[in-house]
Amino acid sequence: MVMRKHIAVGDPPTTGGAVLPYDGASNKMNGNQVALIGGKVKCEACGKIGVIAKAGGPRRCGAGNGNEMALEGDLCICDCHPPPPIMSVVYHTSSYEDMATGNPAPILDRKYNQHFQIVHEQTGKPLKNHDYRILHNGEIIEGTTDDNGLTKIIHFDSASNIEIEY
Repeated sequence: MVMRKHIAVGDPPTTGGAVLPYDGASNKMNGNQVALIGGKVKCEACGKIGVIAKAGGPRRCGAGNGNEMALEGDLCICDCHPPPPIMSVVYHTSSYEDMATGNPAPILDRKYNQHFQIVHEQTGKPLKNHDYRILHNGEIIEGTTDDNGLTKIIHFDSASNIEIEY
């Protein structure tokens, strides 16, 4: 299973630019309009308006009216060669653990809830059950990746740089 984030209006292709808003019925997540396959993307590198094309696996969330939601890694088909992938920067991943104990309020107040996928440098395949260490503002967070190569979710109050050792 490959976990990919949804693309939102405003997310950029790797060449710079942004997914453009669209008219009509829209799906929203966390108040942001979800991008759709076939939606428009402004590419800064070539200066053209491109179209979002599906890349990766065949399964997608439906968005109604036969539309499919765009996912991180889908392509901007413009005049650039190769077509640049689109990055998810508007959404932040989060999860809910219904067996957790303690007071969840501090986590809910955090603005950034992010996990990271550790992949093999040459193959790009997730590193399962691999030890890692995350360094953030003097704090050290250690763990082992899950079966998808994902770290546990880290909660931040503000955007910042981190280091991951593995």
